Amino acid sequence: MTHSWRYAAVHLGYSEISVVATGGPLEGPRESVGSAYAAVEGGRLVFGRPDVGAEISPLLCIDDPSIAVGTSVWDREEVLLGIVWSALRSAGVHDRLDVLEIAYPSTWGQERAGVVRSTFSASANEVVLVETAEAALASPGERAPSAAVVVEVGDLDTSVFVLDASGEHGGDTGAVVPFGHGEDDEWRQAVGEYVRSSVSRCPDEIFVVAPSLGGPDPIADRSTSWLTGLDIAGSLYRRAGADLDPAPSVRAATTRSAAWLDNATAPPPRPNRRASRSAIAAGATVSIVSVCAAVYFVSGTSTSVEPAAAQPFSPTAAPAGTSWPVVDPPPPPPPPPSPSPSPSTDDRAPTETVTFVSGRASMRLPATWTRLDDPDRMVVIPPSSPERRIVVTVADLMQGSTQEQVAAELRSVIDARGPDSTVGSFEPVRDFGGRVGIAYTETPVDDSTVLWRVFVESDLQVSIGCQFEGDDSTVIDAECDQATQTLEIVPVS
Repeated sequence: MTHSWRYAAVHLGYSEISVVATGGPLEGPRESVGSAYAAVEGGRLVFGRPDVGAEISPLLCIDDPSIAVGTSVWDREEVLLGIVWSALRSAGVHDRLDVLEIAYPSTWGQERAGVVRSTFSASANEVVLVETAEAALASPGERAPSAAVVVEVGDLDTSVFVLDASGEHGGDTGAVVPFGHGEDDEWRQAVGEYVRSSVSRCPDEIFVVAPSLGGPDPIADRSTSWLTGLDIAGSLYRRAGADLDPAPSVRAATTRSAAWLDNATAPPPRPNRRASRSAIAAGATVSIVSVCAAVYFVSGTSTSVEPAAAQPFSPTAAPAGTSWPVVDPPPPPPPPPSPSPSPSTDDRAPTETVTFVSGRASMRLPATWTRLDDPDRMVVIPPSSPERRIVVTVADLMQGSTQEQVAAELRSVIDARGPDSTVGSFEPVRDFGGRVGIAYTETPVDDSTVLWRVFVESDLQVSIGCQFEGDDSTVIDAECDQATQTLEIVPVS
């Protein structure tokens, strides 16, 4: 029987919740745009009503544990779940998802993103969070530019981000201008002035994410692509490969299977962005606090709000290339492997090896293994069953970074994912036959297990993921040890 891979991409807009979802192979995307507001009728919350009037959007009060709806106050999680699930149901989603991917306002930062992850943790086996700016940049697919300006037009203000990973345009920067989409001429003029005065080498591509499209472009002499929330959700959907047949293996690009954790927690190679996002988030918090304080004053309820720390959280896509089915629910961590029969002559690791190189890291593996074509990480597979592979990610670290620091960051991110995390068995220090590193286990929603070995040397983090189907690690133990023992890292010149 073909398994239905239940996936939904959601864009959180202050006035609209946009959804693109699928329920199985050969099923096209189902789209829905719902109201981001809530109302009270007969003492009960009602969602999906577009005619709420002058109510404050609940998403503007994301920092508060309680949210005012009309003249009454409700639990934040109940309100957020209600508005998003109203849109999901309109797209035909009625049951727990395999993957729920959410694009949130890029000024929110890690603390608010954590609120969203916690709120929807029971809605899907895996919840993936993406900044709207990153989703906008990826919207052209294969033609996505390496650098662009992304403008997110909000209810109260507008954020402007220069996404420039290579640094060719001066690096990542950003700002918030105090005009929202109701002040059409003002926000356009403010965005243009900011770019002219603060972005010395403006990228050619401009993306504007707004509730409605059209009107003069905010930056003259630049190609402008206008996107709605539905376009952002569609960008996530296409990047996830959600309409592929069969359904994406190893959760495909959606959950950034296995190595996304390393990419998210390594000290960022783009320090300008983290600093600018902190300032942006702090500025955006002032607006949110002001409007929510007014609402609570009217309703007779007060709460304190702490500015959110901003940090990019944009996992890297995982490659397709295996045929493992997706199953629900995720398997528990595997039990200790039992002895298995000796491998046949054909399965024994050959004496001949070849060197596989990824950046400043290299390792030797059997000559019969081949490397898949993936730009973000190295994936090496054997020529025959059983299903197994070795995944290698390489991340540059800040100068002087230590294994202890990397382990502490990994631990904090793993803990933040809560009790339903697919990552466990974390060991900050483990001896792999004379080579000391970090160890943890991942159990993706695909009946596989990934044994991760993380090494820190010469300001480089190398993560070796030994992935195998089933619960018997002996099918890959020899090659996993071989990759570990032959790992060589070229020092910084």
